[in-house]
Amino acid sequence: MPNLQRPATILFVVLLLAQTVCGAAPTPVTTWPASAPGFDPTTVNAYVVHPGKDDMRLFWRDTTGRDFRTAPALEKSLAEKGTRLVLAMNSGLYRDDEGSLSPVGLHIEGGQELVPLDPLESGKGNFYLQPNGVLWWGGGSAGIVTTQAYAEAKLSPEYALQSGPMLVVNGALNPTIEDARKSKYTRAGVGITPDGNLVLAFAPSRLSLYEFGVVFRDQLKCTNALYLDGAIVSLYSPEANVRHSHGPMAGIIAIVDSSAK
Repeated sequence: MPNLQRPATILFVVLLLAQTVCGAAPTPVTTWPASAPGFDPTTVNAYVVHPGKDDMRLFWRDTTGRDFRTAPALEKSLAEKGTRLVLAMNSGLYRDDEGSLSPVGLHIEGGQELVPLDPLESGKGNFYLQPNGVLWWGGGSAGIVTTQAYAEAKLSPEYALQSGPMLVVNGALNPTIEDARKSKYTRAGVGITPDGNLVLAFAPSRLSLYEFGVVFRDQLKCTNALYLDGAIVSLYSPEANVRHSHGPMAGIIAIVDSSAK
């Protein structure tokens, strides 16, 4: 994939929520600069990541083995190394093992597999709604694929996480979420556009999985999209004055800036 370039200005894409149901008018899109004073809690907030330009990483624990759990804790740790935290969002579902949080499914940091791929196709919770999938990135490229496709490809990415369900697969809504219209929560997910950019989306207002999938397919124009978590999701961006937290995080997706070092 070519090295994708963009202006240094970091952009938020804020989607003003219309009714994301069949026959509703398209959701209008507004682009916000990172200096915008906060965000409207009635909107879907989408952050566009350019894999060939932006430094996106995945975090779980610090060098002592302690869970970061919160974006401010990660921000402090990075600052001690001369790195600035631009944005942080939860990476997916997790287990709470007597106070210690662990990601559900694959978790790769810096090329090191800390949690293996979960190949199971049945289980309790959204993670096991099929197909579930994997977000991987590194070396200027990124992808979102089903768990089966990831296993068959035998990739060795720099970073990867597993979650579920897939919301959009090859440009179409995942049939599994077609009936998931009643349960509405705050939502977090990630999609990929035809030009290879990633879109981190956060919905502080309550949406169903179906509605969230429609946003990725129709408004964000993503060919594939993966659900990350709901209800306890968080979005943190100091420079955009966004500090929206609903609970602790195990894995943390972070955009960082080391240029000041």
